[in-house]
Amino acid sequence: MINLKSILVLIILISTNGKAQNYIPNYSFEDTLTSGNPYYTLKNWDNINLQTWNYFNLNHSQNYSDLSVPINFVGFQQPYSGAAYVGMNLDDYYSSPRRLVREYLHVKLNTVLIADTTYCLQMHLSLSDSSRIAAKGVLGVYFSNTKPLPAFPGNANLPHTPQVIVSPNNYVSDKNNWVPVSYTHLTLPTIYSV
Repeated sequence: MINLKSILVLIILISTNGKAQNYIPNYSFEDTLTSGNPYYTLKNWDNINLQTWNYFNLNHSQNYSDLSVPINFVGFQQPYSGAAYVGMNLDDYYSSPRRLVREYLHVKLNTVLIADTTYCLQMHLSLSDSSRIAAKGVLGVYFSNTKPLPAFPGNANLPHTPQVIVSPNNYVSDKNNWVPVSYTHLTLPTIYSV
């Protein structure tokens, strides 16, 4: 039985000034790499700490059905678009003693974000079928000029404050649909290249 609170993610970041452009490479998690093993790995994305998020992809269906879509080890969910999504554990409420579990996705943006420019950050979330508790205010987005250093121990919170807290007041509890979460007037005070 999976006792972790998991959330499935799709992320988009665009500028709202002028022409709309997505600044996040591989935002729908479609582009994959193979590393000589049967697993497909996600192109452009990596993790920051020792905890690893799960990459669910239709290509896993033949040899690794636990990581396939739409049926996998955390439940059933069709991709929002394409054939893939990422699952993250936000906390482990059921271990005894309770332990903090944080998984981090990292990606270098396609372009530099300009200070005092308005951007739109959009993501689609779905609570996994195996989760017994919904989340609010525990998923954040942090922009930085450099790749954040890992936290120690390897499963601890990073020592950074996210500029965006996703769903700070409402639980993301829908297990059947992708819930859109948008920040349409996101203005950053400094320039970010990563």
